[in-house]
Amino acid sequence: MFVFGLLLTMNTVVHAQSSQTSDQSPTTPNTVRFATMELVPYGMIASDGTITGYLHEISNLILKTAGYPPQNAVLPIKRVIKGLVIGEFDCSIFAETPYAKDNFKLLEKIGKKLEVGVLPAKGIKLNVYEDLSDIKIALPLGISLSPKFDTDKDLEKISSNGYFQAVKMLSKGRVNAIAGALDSMRFSARQIGLDPAQTFDKPLLFVDLDMWLTCPNKKLAPEAIERLRAAVRKLRKRGEILDIIDRYR
Repeated sequence: MFVFGLLLTMNTVVHAQSSQTSDQSPTTPNTVRFATMELVPYGMIASDGTITGYLHEISNLILKTAGYPPQNAVLPIKRVIKGLVIGEFDCSIFAETPYAKDNFKLLEKIGKKLEVGVLPAKGIKLNVYEDLSDIKIALPLGISLSPKFDTDKDLEKISSNGYFQAVKMLSKGRVNAIAGALDSMRFSARQIGLDPAQTFDKPLLFVDLDMWLTCPNKKLAPEAIERLRAAVRKLRKRGEILDIIDRYR
């Protein structure tokens, strides 16, 4: 299932697995624990243990601006949701999906949208859904866009082992487009030396949702929540959130 699709459909959460990146101490009045989804370019763990990603950086900057030390785990999305539900973590940044709206308190927009859809190669125009029937679409492992897309037998969908492989397939002409998160595709292209502006054309969007700071832990003090909200507003107004995102485009 596409990682963001979990937020649309999940009614129960799987048992959490232990992780070296999730070693968080309990919440105190001077501590707020964040969790970030592990997916390029949102949260990434390098082979040497270095953690990057624009949601990871934004979360850390929110904590710093609000006067809290950095506590920010990068984990698979199921672990993030599980940790938020049971109170292992206090806050995260999520898209405004129905699941998030129903289950988490959305506190403040960060000024960025989650865009999910089909991104074609340069020169290929996708204006309506029916245009997809004329092309080959790379489908990174676990991707799900919509019930219609997922079950459409008339579309030629070719599996790939992730975004990097999908971009390589497109660059070699093996596919004409890629399905998934647009930020992930563009970031992956840059990582292998391609200019997204010269590699891709305009996307056919399936999802276009605001991303929000959310703090579902009911034990988090109202004062802490207001400090975090104020930090997001300050950073958004200064343009510092978009400055971080721009480094990953």
